[in-house]
Parts: sequence; C-alpha cells; structure tokens
Amino acid sequence: MDPYQVRRLSRYLKKVFLAIIIIAVVAAAALVTVTPIALAGSWNVRITTITFSDKVNSTARPQVTFGTASESTTTATAIAYYYSIRSGGSITTTNNKVNSTYGNFTGFISWFLANPSNQTISQGNYTFSSGFGNQTHTFTFSADQGVRDAGMYRLTLLLSGTAKALGSSPTTVAGDTRYSWNVP
Repeated sequence: MDPYQVRRLSRYLKKVFLAIIIIAVVAAAALVTVTPIALAGSWNVRITTITFSDKVNSTARPQVTFGTASESTTTATAIAYYYSIRSGGSITTTNNKVNSTYGNFTGFISWFLANPSNQTISQGNYTFSSGFGNQTHTFTFSADQGVRDAGMYRLTLLLSGTAKALGSSPTTVAGDTRYSWNVP
C-alpha cells in the first residue's frame, strides 16, 4: 500500500470508530431514559406517602400504640421517581422525643397492602431500634409496591418487638392497625 492509501484507510477507520462511539452514547442515553418509563408503565408515577406515629411508653409493662395517619398523593415523572425519589427507600423512621434512659425497644413492622382489586400484597418486614418514646414512620407507595390504579387502598401494619424498661425484664409488645386511603 502506498502512503496515500494508508492515510485514506486511517481516516476511514477513524470515522467508523467515531460513528460507533456516537451510536453507543445515544443507545446508552436512550436506555437510561426509556427504562424507568418501561418499569413504571407510564411517563408519570403516582406516589402516595403515608405517615403515622407509634409510641412505646416507659411504664414497667411497656405498651405500643399507633397514632393517626396522614396521607398525600403526588405525581412525578418516571425518570425522577426511579433515579432520585425511589433511591431514598420505601420506609423512613424519625425519632421524636425518644429517651433511651427509660429503656430500649427493638421491633419490626410487617406491612400488607390491599389494592382496589382486593389483592393483598406483603411488603415485607421493617426492623428498627430505639429508646422509649415516639417514632414517626413514613411509608412511600408507588407502582413498585402495587399502587398503580385509582381507588381505595388499605395498609395493615403489625408491629411487634421487645421492650426493656429500666430495671425490669424484657417484655414482648405487639400492636396492629389499619389505614385506608383513596388514590384519585
């Protein structure tokens, strides 16, 4: 091959290599954009947040009680949901006026969601530990957890665990509650 043909071949290979890189970048961008929409089944994702509190009292025989729930429903793009909102998790717990000097509580919440078709879906167990006092739990539901359609949803929570008040033996405590809300 003469030097002119080598240069032409070199330029041609550079152009082919550049085209392959551009196609790969465009395909990756399309995949990143299309995957959340395919998972959600829509451009938008309906997100419902249920917030409630529980209280473990500090008596010699501890009890657990649930507070009333509040709910809110918002809509986010599938891309925003899958890449930022969902990464925060489905459940968060905040301790409010918790004091470990009165005792400690280790518990878990089993939660079940019933959708408008009356199908009950187990959402698993959530374990947490804290001192005695109030905790606020926030549950986030969307298409991943079965909240896809408009209608009435019911959440059943079973909380059980071990409470140990200062100077006493560990006690098993349990409580359950049900929350219902309508998704427009």
